[in-house]
Amino acid sequence: MIRNNAVLRTERLDTIDYRRMTMNAEYDERISLEGLFSRILVRWKMIILFAIIFGLVGMGLYYLSYKKALKEYKAETGGSSGKTDVIENFEDYDELLNNVEKEIDSKLEYLKDSVLAKVNSADAYVARANFYVTVDDEFPDMSGEMPIEYYEIIQNRVKNIISSVRTAITTSVDMKAISEEMGIKEGYIYELIGTSTNDYNVLNIAARYMDKEGAEKILQYMIDNMGVQLDELKRAYGDFNIILVSKDVRTELRNNMWWNEKADEINKLMTTKTNLLKNRANLEAEAETAPEKPKLSKKKMLLQGIIYGFAGAFACAVLFAAYLLLSGRLLSPTEVNGEAGLRELAYFPQTYLGKRKIKGLTYRFANAGRELSKDMSYDDYYLIALSELGGNDDHSRKIGLFGDVSRETLETLGKALGEKDENGNEFIALPALSENVASRKALDDCDSVILVNMIERSRVKKIRKLLEIVDGREMEVEGSITL
Repeated sequence: MIRNNAVLRTERLDTIDYRRMTMNAEYDERISLEGLFSRILVRWKMIILFAIIFGLVGMGLYYLSYKKALKEYKAETGGSSGKTDVIENFEDYDELLNNVEKEIDSKLEYLKDSVLAKVNSADAYVARANFYVTVDDEFPDMSGEMPIEYYEIIQNRVKNIISSVRTAITTSVDMKAISEEMGIKEGYIYELIGTSTNDYNVLNIAARYMDKEGAEKILQYMIDNMGVQLDELKRAYGDFNIILVSKDVRTELRNNMWWNEKADEINKLMTTKTNLLKNRANLEAEAETAPEKPKLSKKKMLLQGIIYGFAGAFACAVLFAAYLLLSGRLLSPTEVNGEAGLRELAYFPQTYLGKRKIKGLTYRFANAGRELSKDMSYDDYYLIALSELGGNDDHSRKIGLFGDVSRETLETLGKALGEKDENGNEFIALPALSENVASRKALDDCDSVILVNMIERSRVKKIRKLLEIVDGREMEVEGSITL
């Protein structure tokens, strides 16, 4: 059924009046924040590049400030110790003080527990045993005196044997049994034993103790248990004889010399401690006035790099936003559709950024906020536009395509829509409608028009001007297609 022309004209006028009203009222200067963010995020690679550059600049500035501070520090201190050096000296002094205090405590603990210290505190008993050492070396039968070289050989051998016996007695004899019997730590009982020798091949073994019985017991234990060591020495040096010459027990006066030596050792350590404390106190006074040496903190340098990086990314995003807003480019079809009261016939997904095909994350950002089906091809969006456009069973229509886009874009779109339209509608390109007289004449022959926009290409002010031209001819706008 054919609709009355008057009815069509009335409906068209009502639509145009509504569009004029809304264009001059609440929708004026509307900006799509979602579209703005999407267009900024499309440039994420540039934003990241800015972030990296600013981050490196931030780290470089931190390093330069450190070098400047270090130069000023050296100029101020003139090569002398700064606060940081003084603090490091504190650590050295503290370590020395700790070692000295440990040494003092160790010596005091020794004097407290040592049996020798108790023995030397008063008159003590000393049990001695003298041994004569000989060897049975055979020499050629000579008349007269023995040649001096043979005598020296014998003496050297005896001296080596006596020296080894002394070492074995003081270090190798197992003192565990006598230590347990007398209740003395094994480490302390060796101090009670002494050895000496003379030029006559005599070896003296002495044991000191607080009473006579103890001294005799220790000495006898040494004599009884040195047999194992003597057997080992005979295997090493050959056969020799060690003969007990004498054995006695005597008393000795308090060993003041030993105590004086120990007191001197402790006094020296105390003097060292006092000097260390005095020097450390001087360092503390110096640290109060000494300038602090600057340190290169990698953590702080990295943190400044991160802060500068975020600042660079933010500055880049702000610049892009300013560019997009000031250029007046279309960021989203809602900016025009909502303002002019147009319905959206089709919103094609963006697959190119300039002449470069986009994919991956850039593609997602370019089409943010939209549900894109992987099963839909680009041609499917032409069919969506035609289905929204609808048809007329009585006669085909001439539908004009206009917008702030190139002639090539309008012609390509018109051709694609015409090929896929089953209603036989003719789609006519109306390029440069505001300047082209031929396009305006062709507009008068159209039954209706479709606004064609391109994101970031079409200018909002230009679109408004084109809509005013269409409205001036009381032409019905079917809706918008956004590329």
